[in-house]
Amino acid sequence: METDLRAMAHINEEIKAVIAMSFMINLTALNAIVMSKRNNTQSGFSVVSNEVRVFSGDLNQIMERLRIDVALVMRHAASLQKMQKLHQLMQKAAAEMQKRGLAIDQQAVARGAEALNQVWAVFSRETRKLETAVDDALKNCEMGVFLSVQAKIEAAYSRHAAAAFMEVADQFAEKVGVVIDYLYKIRQLARDSRNEKAANHL
Repeated sequence: METDLRAMAHINEEIKAVIAMSFMINLTALNAIVMSKRNNTQSGFSVVSNEVRVFSGDLNQIMERLRIDVALVMRHAASLQKMQKLHQLMQKAAAEMQKRGLAIDQQAVARGAEALNQVWAVFSRETRKLETAVDDALKNCEMGVFLSVQAKIEAAYSRHAAAAFMEVADQFAEKVGVVIDYLYKIRQLARDSRNEKAANHL
């Protein structure tokens, strides 16, 4: 029962890590722009670095929205957990009453089951929305991958400080790769949380 709430809390930590990584990507891009100016070049590498800064800003906004989505899912997960516990207690009470030859109010049981189904439907819908939001973030990261490749190409053709530019380009690529790994983990955690609740719900 508690696992999905822990998973949601873990998602929150992963999102914080991505936001920190987007900040580092921005710093790396700034460093690249400074290097370009220091070497008196307005190369394509400088242009790509500016685009990487825009990418990191977009990524940061996407992840901030994801953090809000996760907070919402966590609230629904807590509500669902509470409703599932109540439903289990009601089932135990019904079984105990039946043993004693007493009847339980079937309308109350039906209302409880309906309330549980409604909370489950909301939770399921919100976790799917979260997965979709992560998929959108992954699509955004495709641009990051493209930019990291472009940075490497521009670094290779730079006449000034090519080795230094290539090192920065490698940093772009590494950081974007880490972000993508985080996003896949976030999506899997959201999916696992919904699947666990589904198992409890059935």
